[in-house]
Amino acid sequence: MVREIVAGLRQVTVAEELINQERNLSVAGILLLTKNEDQLEGIPQQNQQVLAQCLHEAVTNIIRYSQATECYVVFNRTATTFQMQIEDNGRGLKSEDQYKSHGIVGMRERLETIDGELMVDGRRGTQLTMTVPLKMEGRA
Repeated sequence: MVREIVAGLRQVTVAEELINQERNLSVAGILLLTKNEDQLEGIPQQNQQVLAQCLHEAVTNIIRYSQATECYVVFNRTATTFQMQIEDNGRGLKSEDQYKSHGIVGMRERLETIDGELMVDGRRGTQLTMTVPLKMEGRA
């Protein structure tokens, strides 16, 4: 309930959050590289808000735990889905940690509210792939 109230106060887009997180990564000495930012156009605000929150959490985890020097954020779109992939070149993630980490659990829960899913690969660095159904703004 509280999350819903707070989320309603300020709707942040993924692009805005990307700018904020670029500053945070820079201060931490981590280079941000992005690809296909134009794919964000037309993504519904509710999806933008959830993805922005997930981006915030993912970058916080990268800064705190990964020991990475680079962070990659790639956006992809198909006819039916939108995908945001966040990857770092850090120490990786043990498979059991993806079920214990509050941050990852929280990202999964947020994505479920918009029928999205999270896939985690921590073998070489950590790669988070968030996929949501593509329902364009203004369309049914």
